[in-house]
Order: sequence, then structure tokens, then C-alpha cells
Amino acid sequence: MEKRNMNRKIDMPEALDARILELSRRNSVPVERLLRELEEIKKTIPNSRLAVNALMNRYRRQTQFQQRMNTKQKAELLSGFLIGDMGLVDRAEQIRRKAKSYIEEHGVQAAIEAQLINESGEVLDTREKIYGRDNPKYLEPLDPNLHIRSRTLIGFFRRNGDAEYKYTTVHTEDNGLAKAWDKVKFYMPCTTYGIVREDSNGEMKVNSSSSKETLTVFKASRDEIDIDKVVMEYVNKNLTRISDIEMLHEQLKDAWDRKIVVRGIVSWINIDRPTPFGSVWMGLMDSEDETVTVRCLIPDHLTIDFSENSEIVVFGRTRRNKTRDEDGDLIDADVIIDVHAIYPLPGLVIPRDAVESTRQSNEELEIDGWIE
Repeated sequence: MEKRNMNRKIDMPEALDARILELSRRNSVPVERLLRELEEIKKTIPNSRLAVNALMNRYRRQTQFQQRMNTKQKAELLSGFLIGDMGLVDRAEQIRRKAKSYIEEHGVQAAIEAQLINESGEVLDTREKIYGRDNPKYLEPLDPNLHIRSRTLIGFFRRNGDAEYKYTTVHTEDNGLAKAWDKVKFYMPCTTYGIVREDSNGEMKVNSSSSKETLTVFKASRDEIDIDKVVMEYVNKNLTRISDIEMLHEQLKDAWDRKIVVRGIVSWINIDRPTPFGSVWMGLMDSEDETVTVRCLIPDHLTIDFSENSEIVVFGRTRRNKTRDEDGDLIDADVIIDVHAIYPLPGLVIPRDAVESTRQSNEELEIDGWIE
């Protein structure tokens, strides 16, 4: 058997040596190890420069992961108010639902061949990577009691001592916090703790803290905040006309963190005809042109306390809707907005309760159609 030489020289273009050496220095990793990793990467990315790019990105992800794990010392006091909720996501439940749906459409054997379940019918863990690292339980049976919850809230907050309230996303991957945030209240002053991940261009990205002393729960405060002023200053700077939604979506459709802010008149709302998931479709029309409209999908965890003809601001994310053609094939349809937050404009809202009361008073008298 040929003896493998572990100390053999690994050839590498001289122009890339500097980047490898710097990567070694920044991460305290031996150059020899980096070169071995680079050879593995080149099996799928033959281009030398692109392979080094991938190697650098791998270590960037690992560093970022370690920074996220060390949360206790970095949590800061934040004050402001919440306006919306992107919803509770459970990755484990998504895996289970995908397997169930696949079985219903294609059958058990097809699901086994697709590596969604095993021969015993157990759902498999299809997460190949977790935080950029190989999942050691990839394609092993998924624990039926496992939950992998995450959630992102939206609001306007400022760091302790700052004057400006900034558009803020607060994200958690803590199972307990993700459920606890079901009970948060919107447009009410509050304080919390969080790890500020990014703070630039008038916006903040915050991760939750799970430390007992700085747990990211929201506590009502007596701060006096001009909520309308804070919200509308941001809206006026970031507003997209309804007529421009299609164009904006095409420009940003590949950006995972794209967002949109629109203002309009509620032209219709299917409050009494929710989707199977509890979401409600709503039409929003331009306040200057009734022929310009967009459809919005409101999730069941957001409260609808307004009615048709109200003027509102919608915060959300665009996506291209799908429909079926005459042959039953899925095709592209209109661009819609998945709603994350709604701000009913003060003085321009017709409360839903008032409309419901009017409907009940105008109902026809009930008449018995059959008399014995």
C-alpha cells in the first residue's frame, strides 16, 4: 500500500498566499489546515480564487456563530414600542408537514426515495446544515417532540441614552421566547434587553438574549413617545407607491431581507373568509387612483380592527403569487404583500366594531319558511 505523505507541499497560486496567511492569522488556524480545507473545497469549486472566497466565507460564518453564542455580556437596554410580528416559525414542524404533504401527493414509497421518511415511516431530519455547520443527525429520525422555533418582531427602539428611535427587528431562536412573544402588545411604550447586531442607516437588527438577567421580554413603560411622529417619519422616508410595487419586487426579489412600506385605502377585506391557515386577504388601493391596487395577506396573529375605506400603512415583504393555468400547472401571477405590521392612520380609520354593529342593525327580519 502506498504510504500517504501528510507533509507534502500543496501547490497554490502565489497571488492567493497573502489571503490564506491573513485568514490563518485572524482565526489562529494553522496554514496547513487551511490548505487541506482548500483542497476539499476545490473538488466542487475548481477555480482557485473562488475556492479561497468560499474558505473565507466558511470562517466568517463560524466567527459569526461564536459571536451569537456569547450573548450575556452584550445585551443592552432598549426602549421604544412594537408594531408587528413576522410570525412563529417552527422548523421541525415544517419538516413534518413537508413529509406529510409529500406522502399525500406522491405516496409512501416516493417519500422514502426522496429521503423524507425511513422504511419505518419516521420523519427524517433533512437539515443538512445548522448555522453553517454539518448536521450530525442529518437524515436520522427526527424527534417527534422536537421544536425548533424562531420569531421576528418589528418595532421602533433606541439604545439607552440615544435620542433617535430606529426601525428595529428583534429576532429569537429561543423556543421559550418565541412562544412567549405571542402575548406582546403593539404601539405601547415598553423596554427590553437585546443584543444589537447591526446599527446603521437609521435601523437596528437585534437578537434576543436568553440570559436570566437580560431576558428579552417586553415590559410596559411610562415613557412618553409621540408614536405617530416616529412611525410617520420612517414611513415618509421609505414609502413605496402602490404603482411601483411590481418594479421594486423585480429589483429586490433575490434579497432575503427585502421589505416594503405602502400606504393606501382598504378597498375590500375577506374577514369572514379566511384561508385554511387563518390568514385574511385584503385589497389596498392607491389614495389618488382607485384603479391601482395590490393584494395583501394578513396572518392570523395580527389583529384587524379596521374596515373598508380606512387608510392604513402596511409594513411587509413582497412575493410573486402563483396560480394554476387551464392545464393545472403553476404559473406566475401578481405581486402580493405578506403583511408584518399595520398602522391605521389616526383619524382616517373606520373601526371594525362600528361596521359590524351597522350590519347587524340592517339585517332583515328572520322569517320561518316552514310552518306546521
